[in-house]
Amino acid sequence: MPGTATKRRRGATGCCAPPPARRNSCKTIYGLAANASSASGKVDWLPGYEASRPVRVGNAAHEQLQIDVFGEVMDALHQARRGRIEADDSEWPFQERRCWPISRRLDAADEGIWEVRGGPQHFTFSKVMAWVALDRAVKTVEAFGLEGPVDRWRAIRHQIHADVCERGFDRARGCFVQAYGSKQLDASLLMLRPPAFFPPPTASQEHDRRDRARARV
Repeated sequence: MPGTATKRRRGATGCCAPPPARRNSCKTIYGLAANASSASGKVDWLPGYEASRPVRVGNAAHEQLQIDVFGEVMDALHQARRGRIEADDSEWPFQERRCWPISRRLDAADEGIWEVRGGPQHFTFSKVMAWVALDRAVKTVEAFGLEGPVDRWRAIRHQIHADVCERGFDRARGCFVQAYGSKQLDASLLMLRPPAFFPPPTASQEHDRRDRARARV
């Protein structure tokens, strides 16, 4: 339904657009009223399911940095534009602003798609999704005639690609790892197939990659 798709698209940009005082910030989680507050806490007076205390409310992940979110939002808006879903004049400026924090956080660790509580790491999936965000920005400029610092975005995109292939790939096993310096695999690695990031694998390479990941997840 076109009307529903348009509302969802506007909702994505509206919820992720911070107030003027925090234009370069973007929370991972927003409340139903598009508020950024989602404090986590314990409810001591509730026993919990089968006495499984403590009962928690809220979500502490609202304070985390999850870089993959930038790529997911940018890709969704790029696909919406390709699908000719109605946009407004605020959408492209919103997308441009999402590229700025990526460019200044190239060396930043994050909590990743798994919302880990053991401290930030350099998650391979997060790095690839940062690449996706810049790739979609470049493709949007190229395909739709919009303006933006594409030379800078291309350079950073190339830098991320080289970094992931160097630090996120285990050459001994022939597979990507969960995080830089880690030997662990996880299910997010099954999603590392954004178009143009990797050359198309042979059928046997793709089969081996999935088998390795599934065997360890």
